[in-house]
Amino acid sequence: TLCAPLVEEASFRGALYRLVLSRASAFSAIALSAAAFALMHGYAPPQLLIIGSLGVLFGVMREFRGSIIASTTVHFVHNCTVMIVLPLVVSLADAS
Repeated sequence: TLCAPLVEEASFRGALYRLVLSRASAFSAIALSAAAFALMHGYAPPQLLIIGSLGVLFGVMREFRGSIIASTTVHFVHNCTVMIVLPLVVSLADAS
């Protein structure tokens, strides 16, 4: 959906990232915002690593692009891909 990436990117790569960056390094801002992003999702540890990795990617994009537009766009594309591909894979597995 569109709402989740907008809210999450504004919260984690917008507000939290800027707050940490004003007091520490970009590395710290990326790491802390990625960890908060992963933990907020509440998944099991293996999924936390995946979500945390996405959080790092989004944070790096935020740092190098200077805004949350790119990370929001990629986050939206990721969510849409998961929502389309996952049910397709499950349905194909059920058919076999």
